[in-house]
Amino acid sequence: MPLPVGAPIAPQQGGGGPIGITFDVPKAWWVDPKGGVWPLMDTTAGWWTIDAGVKGMDAVAPVVFTNDNVPRGGTQVRWIQPDARTITWPLRVEGRTHATFKKRWRDLARAFTSTRRLGPGQLLVSRPDGSARQIDAYYQEGFEEAGIALGGRNFEHPVLTLYCPDPYWQDLYPTEVERHYVGAGAPIPYQGNGTVGFPFVSTSLVLGDTIIDNPGDVETWPEWTITGPASGITVTNNTTGISWSLDPSAVLSRDLAAGEVITIKGNPPQISGPTGAVWEAAIDWTTSDLWWLEPGFNDVTLSVSEPGAGTSILMSFYGRYETA
Repeated sequence: MPLPVGAPIAPQQGGGGPIGITFDVPKAWWVDPKGGVWPLMDTTAGWWTIDAGVKGMDAVAPVVFTNDNVPRGGTQVRWIQPDARTITWPLRVEGRTHATFKKRWRDLARAFTSTRRLGPGQLLVSRPDGSARQIDAYYQEGFEEAGIALGGRNFEHPVLTLYCPDPYWQDLYPTEVERHYVGAGAPIPYQGNGTVGFPFVSTSLVLGDTIIDNPGDVETWPEWTITGPASGITVTNNTTGISWSLDPSAVLSRDLAAGEVITIKGNPPQISGPTGAVWEAAIDWTTSDLWWLEPGFNDVTLSVSEPGAGTSILMSFYGRYETA
């Protein structure tokens, strides 16, 4: 059976096999589209992973090259595009009786195949050191019995194929960095989650020059939550030289009022106004790009025109990784 929604995901001791030997080993779970958590390496559940057959966990996602022929021979690489990842995950499902086995088989199959209707689930992997990563995945194939549906057999070995549109693993929880306008008076210190060298919050129009540490192996696109008042916002990644600017008056015909919230997602681009309306027109796309964070340190400047009490910018992102 699945764990209750919201059950803690943490490294566990044990699970060494039916003979009771315990090891300090990684653990894995499947989170179905409804939030049910299904252990994949716990023999007491009635199913467990056959480790030797797991494939696709490391930096093996295919890469597509766009090349130009070179007159003197060979090619010049113009673009490198990571393709979707496919993960192979073999299981053993069993029961003391055929009825018990069949119920477990049906319940587990439903947890995976529901991605066809409800969207992706997540494959979670934790390590003995406490680290954990996840990847969005769709069930592709694997829950086919070997002709024993009416045979009364009490076990089966499905080999699941999971399709991952984004080939990169990511953190379970986001890193968040928040900046507040503090008004007149002395600046106050503020510490964000996962930041390095966080300076004082300024009382000027610049909410902060901040060094953001992206712990991932590849780029990641932040999500922004902007709370008014403000007449304009400009956010610059000085490391890449890319910035974007937002003008609330382009949609509201006025400034963003105190307490009004704008949310911005970078990949794919999505801008929502205070009522949830699409706010694409608030950004001048001729000069703006919803930029990404490079792996490692990024020098970021957050600027707000006409801030006031309650003005804030919250940036959140997930580190993305080549391997589980």
